[in-house]
Amino acid sequence: MNTSKTVGVYSDGEFDNQGLTGAIKNKTARKSFFIPLIGSIIAAFGLWLFVIWGNNTCTGIPVEVVGNAQLMSNNYTVSSVEPATVDLVFKGKDEVIKRITDDPSLISASVYVFALDDESGVSIDGIFEGEEQIAPGEYTVELKISAPEGVSCSTKTVKVTVSEASAKEFSTANAGSAKDGPVRLNMSNYSFANGISLRSQGVVEKSVTVIGDQKRVESIEYISLNVDWLKEITGDATVYVTPVACDRYGDVIDSEFLRFEPSTLEVNVTVNKYKTMTLSPKKEAGDTANYTLSSTTVGVIGPVFEIDRLPDELVFSVAQDIPSRHYTLSSSELGSNVKFLTKNGQVDAFTLVVEKQEGAESADLVINAEDLVILPPENGSYSFDKNGYKVQVKYIPADAESGKLAASDLMIVLDLSKAVEGSAEYDLKIYISASSDKVEKLLSVSSEMVKVTVTADDRSESVQNG
Repeated sequence: MNTSKTVGVYSDGEFDNQGLTGAIKNKTARKSFFIPLIGSIIAAFGLWLFVIWGNNTCTGIPVEVVGNAQLMSNNYTVSSVEPATVDLVFKGKDEVIKRITDDPSLISASVYVFALDDESGVSIDGIFEGEEQIAPGEYTVELKISAPEGVSCSTKTVKVTVSEASAKEFSTANAGSAKDGPVRLNMSNYSFANGISLRSQGVVEKSVTVIGDQKRVESIEYISLNVDWLKEITGDATVYVTPVACDRYGDVIDSEFLRFEPSTLEVNVTVNKYKTMTLSPKKEAGDTANYTLSSTTVGVIGPVFEIDRLPDELVFSVAQDIPSRHYTLSSSELGSNVKFLTKNGQVDAFTLVVEKQEGAESADLVINAEDLVILPPENGSYSFDKNGYKVQVKYIPADAESGKLAASDLMIVLDLSKAVEGSAEYDLKIYISASSDKVEKLLSVSSEMVKVTVTADDRSESVQNG
């Protein structure tokens, strides 16, 4: 049938001959004909927009590729899908369409690399019928739309590019230490519990291989392993991390058509624990001597399980026949991975000096304020809060015949030379009196603080008020 149309141009006198009424012979009549026509076109266009973009449309549905892993096993890969998202218009039951528009996850749009029969026995078209047909190129493929029963969807096609696959290997050897290596471990949102510090971090797998189209694979500068802990670390930890490909600018490369072997990597974090141990000399039976140590504590650091089993006190043997000696303690005796932690860092050995004092004795004395040797303030008088002060002394007697230590065997000095007006507490300085023959050596001394009130006056000499 001939469907061609011929459009004629007529003069005013010819309208009647063509069967046209006089209603459109003048300009006013012509307007009354075209205005409704234009309005109808606009209304139709609006209706079309409503159908296309109304409530029965889901926009931005991602296109899923099914079968790319099988394609990669044949050294090919999907390198792009255009468009990557599609808009779908549904027809059918209103309540079903409303469910879909409220929850787009109810639908999917897939392109199949290989043709197959689905569970219902319906054949699904693919880019290739089988592996023997694989070839690089651009292919236009109809999408497989899955939607709830009760609706239908218009067909859609996408352009799929298939390329030869290439592979690139990245070593994990320095992942835990190198900031610019081929594999970089990034830990965030974590803190260490009290006494805990990082010992090491690393990846169990020796490398990770990325497979994909050549252009994309070649653009990969490094692999990032991002660990978001969101917790306090109290001991050794293991986490499995999905690798992320990044370019030389640090931007993440779309990995939709990339395959990582392995797909996850095991990251191990080991920590150290620190504690302070008290040092104590081990006395043999019958040993009544006192020992003075150059250090009474030592810090140790190592794996949590090794530190937790250590006691709070480190006891070591001393030689009873030597008055002064250097002792070297080995950290390996505490644990195979334990170290001493000193101002010089972690060390395997710790040395201290031990002095032995035979027959040391102790004395608890009360010193009268009037027996103190006073260095007075430059100007002013002073007064004490009380008359007597307790003093504790550990000492070595001059000989076995020496009597018990008395206050007169000591010279106790109170230095107020820099005291200012007001009340304050001062230390006492304790020495062996020059006239005493009872003390060979003072080992330790302690005393309570002396509260003194200084009052400024014009007298040149300080007056002691008892």
